[in-house]
Amino acid sequence: MASPAVQEGHGATLTFATSGYSPNIVSINTPSFTREALATTHLATTGGKTFIPAATVDYGELSFTVQVQPDTLPPITGVAETITLAFGDDGGGASPADWEFSGFITSVGEASITTDEIITQDITVKVTGAITPTAAA
Repeated sequence: MASPAVQEGHGATLTFATSGYSPNIVSINTPSFTREALATTHLATTGGKTFIPAATVDYGELSFTVQVQPDTLPPITGVAETITLAFGDDGGGASPADWEFSGFITSVGEASITTDEIITQDITVKVTGAITPTAAA
């Protein structure tokens, strides 16, 4: 099976379906996915501890550095909503691949304001449920 095309980050977008929040992204840190190991060891177990995989996965948190839009606050008080992260151009002009998931903002960092620089701040988004990837068109 051939490997999928790699993606360039240029052109990535972040869109919150309900609130309409869609900041300009400077950088993205994707989450670490974790799956718990459930202990099945009991008093008759010998040789070593035993485990089974949990049925669910924690898809973690994504963090973004975004450009501040002074007339639009990130929806930190909002409920979980559908969020789409569209990855950047594949270099050949194809539509970007994307991740769609339910999530909500858990933190909004201080704005970084300096002379001759665009104002930025960090936001953290918690994924609730699964991430659904869609391949580039």
